[in-house]
Amino acid sequence: MIKSDHSHYGKPLIMLYPGEHIVSSEDIVVSTVAGSCLVVTLNDNKRNIGGIAHFILPGQIGTGGITHDDVASYGITQLEYLFGEFVKKGGRREDLTADVFGAAALDVNKKINEAIQRSNINFIHSFFSAEHIPVRALDLAGSVRRKIVYFPKTGKTYRKMLNHNEDNSEIIRLEHEYIKKAFKELREQTQYIIFNEK
Repeated sequence: MIKSDHSHYGKPLIMLYPGEHIVSSEDIVVSTVAGSCLVVTLNDNKRNIGGIAHFILPGQIGTGGITHDDVASYGITQLEYLFGEFVKKGGRREDLTADVFGAAALDVNKKINEAIQRSNINFIHSFFSAEHIPVRALDLAGSVRRKIVYFPKTGKTYRKMLNHNEDNSEIIRLEHEYIKKAFKELREQTQYIIFNEK
């Protein structure tokens, strides 16, 4: 992530990259661009603490659901990192609400990408239902990227659909690299587990 002390919002600005998360009670702004990835914000408005994570589920969840699934466990881990930071900041899990964005189908191989898109969306519904965390805003699917501007102290989130990507070419490149890395890491992890079970 990159932090700038000056922005046109009149507050310090943090640019959040794919694979990153942050929790803060400071009067800052966090911005990111969600393509195929998920962007989840968590808010504890009783204590004015907010957090945001940018990640993807690198594959399709099996028929057994999210509890015993390698792909789902990757997403659960990303969100548990976020929850852990909330605890450190004094937040309470039972007071959290969520907003979720992204999971656009952007890949050239549309059939494969739509399957992963459905998997990411199903994961979000299953996870927050199981955790009993209310989802205030759910803006998923489609075929265009979304720019997210988030204010952790107040929990306010603004979304803009991006029909032209030139101004965000760097973060788009980073998302491509992150997705490739996530898929590679999961393949290697799965191979390692299978090898050791023999």
